Formats: sequence, C-alpha cells, structure tokens
Amino acid sequence: MSVLYAVSFFLSEAVRWSWIAAQFISFVMGVWALIDSLMRPAEHYAAAGKNTKRFWNVVNAVGTAVVGLLGAASMFGLLGVVASAVYLVDVRPALQALAPVRVRSLDPYPGAGLAASAGARWARLERWSLMRAVIQRVNRAAVRVDGEVVGEITRPGLMVLVGATHDDGPTQVATVARKIADLRLLEGELSVTDAGAPVLVVSQFTLYADTRKGRRPTWNKAAPGEVAEPLVEAVAEDLRGRGLEVATGRFGADMKIDMEADGPVTILIEAE
Repeated sequence: MSVLYAVSFFLSEAVRWSWIAAQFISFVMGVWALIDSLMRPAEHYAAAGKNTKRFWNVVNAVGTAVVGLLGAASMFGLLGVVASAVYLVDVRPALQALAPVRVRSLDPYPGAGLAASAGARWARLERWSLMRAVIQRVNRAAVRVDGEVVGEITRPGLMVLVGATHDDGPTQVATVARKIADLRLLEGELSVTDAGAPVLVVSQFTLYADTRKGRRPTWNKAAPGEVAEPLVEAVAEDLRGRGLEVATGRFGADMKIDMEADGPVTILIEAE
C-alpha cells in the first residue's frame, strides 16, 4: 500500500504542478502578446495586412485577464490562450518584419585595434526604409492599360521602376530623382539631363518582395497605395522640374510594359 500511495501521490503532484505550469505559461504568453501589441506602431498593422492595433490590444488584454481570473482550462480561458497564440505566431512575425532599423557591426573583431585605421570599423544600418528604383536604359518603352497606351517614350532614354516604403518622404524623393537625372548611363557616358533624353516612370511595389521564407513572396515592406502613389508621382514631378520629358504609368493598374532594352544596362538605386 505504501508503494501505491507513493506512486499515487507522485502522480497527483506531477499533475498539479503541470497544471500550475500550464496556467503560468498561458498567462505569461498573454502578457507577452499584450505588451508586444502595445509597443507596435499602429501603421504597421495595416501595412502587414492585419487587424488594427486597437483590435489586438483589446483581444490580448481581455484574453490575458480571462486566463488570469478563470484559468486556461475554462472555455473563455482557452479562447484567450488561442488569441495570444494567434498573435504571437501569425501577427507578431509580420510586424517584426517591419522593424525599421537593425544595427549590425561589420567589425568581426571589435576592440582588436581595427578601429585605429580610418574606416576600418563602422556600423551599417540595415534599413527597410529605403526608396528603391530600378533604372533601365532603353531605346523605347510604352505602358499599356487595357490596351491603351498611358505612358510612352519613343527615343532612347530611361525606364525607371520606382518603389516606396513606409518611412519615405521628400528627402528620398529628391535623392532618387537626382540620381535618375544625373547618372551617366546613356551612350557616350551622358546623363538624361546632358542628352535631353526622356524618362518613363512606373510604380513598382514588388521591388520590396521578401522571399526569405516559403515560396510565396510577402510585400510587408512596400508602402500602402495611399502613401506610395504621391511619392512616385513626386519623383516624376521632380524630374519634370529639372526640365526633363517624363511619361508615367498608371498607379495600381494592371500594366503591360513593352520596351527595347539597350545594352542591357540596369541599375538599382536606394535612397535613405
């Protein structure tokens, strides 16, 4: 009997402590989800295609409170645990991808004396807040929407695919436009400004494709349409202000592009 009693007591204690551990883990998970959702910028939720920050704050707060008061095994407690798990497994990684700045030292031996030489030790900011443009040298290019030509250049110049991300603004617009106008990419090492050549500007959010996971790209780093459209148009207007002939595509449309690449010459530029 003493052996059976000892086994029974051990099993009951194991169940009790397992239950306490599960309760504790469930509550901590809810607190973690709540704190994380409170710290994320509201605009990141929309950019990641998720419900609003207010929605997830309320869901995580209520779920955590229910788990703390009623326990994780209750019906409402289980719903709270599921809500926290959904946030941490699905929503948080999407928001984490939008973290604006990560700093990484490029000195593999910090403190080893490499900093003594100029430029030997420095830090790189790995930002996703970079306006991007792919510049292609072309002999001609045209954009069609529903069979109608909406933008066209008929002589040698540049076709530029422009993508904007969440933190872009006038500084990035000016930098990209200046690069497009001044880079010497045409025959004879001339810029479009030097040659008086035309430019076709086309919006291109897919420049921000994230292909690190799975087979389906994600576009979380691309700015939403209401942010990107005026930025792309501002690039075109800046180029026009420099006296250049500028044609454009149609933002958000299903565009068909016909072009004759020259070279080919294709340049990627990014502007902080």
